[in-house]
Amino acid sequence: MSDRTRRQKINEKIGKGVSKKKKDVLDKLEQAFSLDCTIEEACLHADINPSTYYVWVKKDKKLSERFTALRNKPILLARKTLVEGLKDNPELSLKYLERKRKSEFSLRMENINADGEIDIEDDERMKIIKKKIIDGKNQ
Repeated sequence: MSDRTRRQKINEKIGKGVSKKKKDVLDKLEQAFSLDCTIEEACLHADINPSTYYVWVKKDKKLSERFTALRNKPILLARKTLVEGLKDNPELSLKYLERKRKSEFSLRMENINADGEIDIEDDERMKIIKKKIIDGKNQ
């Protein structure tokens, strides 16, 4: 009779319920994700290999959704704090609008030259210059 391979032994253990997927490991992952840790950082904290994490979330859709929600929670909290801060801080409000509604609140300026043509500045001018430089190098 031949010896079982390493993979067969591991599969037997998994079949018997021997797994790292225990409550304390899942709790550590949840704790790390709620602090906006990366997957690698969370796995290090939970003492598992990232490949193990990816196998778990691939097989367990609910677990994947839970981890995704936890990873998004700090971002939502930061947005909430930012929006609440807009009420009392007009400078912050303007910066927020400049980033979110560039077409309305951008500091980009347009000048009309003597020929009646619109002269664009700032970001658009830099894009045009960079494009000309790149096109010139490619010829």
